[in-house]
Amino acid sequence: MPEKVLYQGKAFYPQKSIYAIFIFPLVQIKKIFQALYNLLLKLMWVELIKGEIKQNDLAGILLFTLFIVLSWLSFILKNYLQLILIVFIVIWYIDIGIARQAYQQQKYDRPLQILQNETGDLRWLLSLPEHKILENRFSWGQVREIAIASRPIFGGAFEEKLDQIWQVKLWLYDGSDWVVEEDTDLLVVLNIAKKLQAYVTVPIQFAESYGSGEYAMIDLEESKMFIGAVKNWGIKCHKTEKKWHLSSVWQFHHSWQFIKQVFKESGFLLFVLLMSGIMLQFGGFINLFVQGFRGQEPVIIEFAQSPAQLFAFWNWHSFFAFGTAIALMIYKGWQLSRVKHSFIDQYFLKVSLDNQAIGKVKTPEIEAVLLVPYPDPRILIISAASVLVIPKLPNLADSLLYLTYLQGAVNYFQLEHT
Repeated sequence: MPEKVLYQGKAFYPQKSIYAIFIFPLVQIKKIFQALYNLLLKLMWVELIKGEIKQNDLAGILLFTLFIVLSWLSFILKNYLQLILIVFIVIWYIDIGIARQAYQQQKYDRPLQILQNETGDLRWLLSLPEHKILENRFSWGQVREIAIASRPIFGGAFEEKLDQIWQVKLWLYDGSDWVVEEDTDLLVVLNIAKKLQAYVTVPIQFAESYGSGEYAMIDLEESKMFIGAVKNWGIKCHKTEKKWHLSSVWQFHHSWQFIKQVFKESGFLLFVLLMSGIMLQFGGFINLFVQGFRGQEPVIIEFAQSPAQLFAFWNWHSFFAFGTAIALMIYKGWQLSRVKHSFIDQYFLKVSLDNQAIGKVKTPEIEAVLLVPYPDPRILIISAASVLVIPKLPNLADSLLYLTYLQGAVNYFQLEHT
C-alpha cells in the first residue's frame, strides 16, 4: 500500500541571487565591519557597563589585523573612498529590497510533506532548490512534544534580516526537531499544532516560554524568586474592582540597556560612517610606517587637530547620510521607549502603545498569556480567534512582572466574574 500524504506545508529557504558573486568583496567587507561592530558592543557592555573583564581571543586579534589592512587600503584609495562608500550603501539597500520583494512574492517558500505508510511510520520531506530533498523517518511514538518557536529569516547577498516568523515543530525524544509549517501568522501555526494533536497525544508548548497553563514551558511560579530580587520596577499596576491598568514606566536603570538596544538595531550605519573617517586617518599613519620601512627614512607622524581634519574627505552628501543614521537611531529609541498599556475588565483586554491602540481580545476567550524571550522578550495574549503581541519591554525582569500582573488580571476576571 502506497504512502498517503498526512500533511503538506511550507518552510522558508532564502536563496542568493545570481548577482551575489559580483558583489562578493563588498559582502565580505560588510561582514568584517559587522563583526567589528558586534565586538565593540560586546566590549562596551561587558567591560564598561557590567564591570567584567573579557580576555582577548583569537577572533579579536584577527579582526584587529583586518582593520589595519582595510585602513591602509582606505588611505591608498582615499580619492575614491567616498564613491566606494556611496556605492556600497546603495548596493546594500538594493540587495535588501530585492530580497524582501522575493520573500513577499513567496519565492523563498519550499514545499514540505509528511507521509504516512500503512504501519503508521512517518516520512518527512523538504524540497530544496535544484531538486535536492531533505528526508527523515520516524514514528509518532518518537514525538515528545509539539513545539512552537520563532526564528528570523535572512536573505540577499548581505544576509540581512527580512522577517521574524513562527514555526511549528515536532520534537523527538532523541533531541532532534522537524519543522511542519512556517508562517508569519502565529494563529495559523497554532491551529496547525492543534490539528497535529489528533495524531499524537503530546502537549503543545512555546519554546523557552514563561506562563501558566499547558502552552508554557517554564511555569510562572518559578520566576517569582527572580522577580523578587529586582528593585526599581519599571511596571505599574493600578487595580480596581472593575478594571486593571498595567503600564510600563521608564526608570534610570533602563538607560544602559536602552542605549545598547538602540545601537544594536540602528547604529551600524552610523558606525560605518564614523569608521570610514577613522580608518582613513589610521591608514595614513600605517602608510607612513610602510614608507619609512621601505625607504629607511625617519617617520614624521601628524595627527588630526580637529574633527574637520579627521573627516576632511566628507562633504554635504556624507553629512546627510550621517544625519540620516542619527535620525534613524532617534526614531528607534522613541519606538523602544513608548509606554505599553494594558486595560483589562470582565469583557475585554485592550493593548496600546502610548495612545495608539494595538488591539483587543475578549477576556473570557483568552486561552493563554505567555512571555517568549527570543529573539526579544514579547508577551503574547492568545485566544482561539486572535493573538495580541505586547512589544518588548526594557528587560526580562520587567517582562516577567508585566506577565505576572497580566496573568493575575486574566485569572481575576475569568474566575471571579463568570
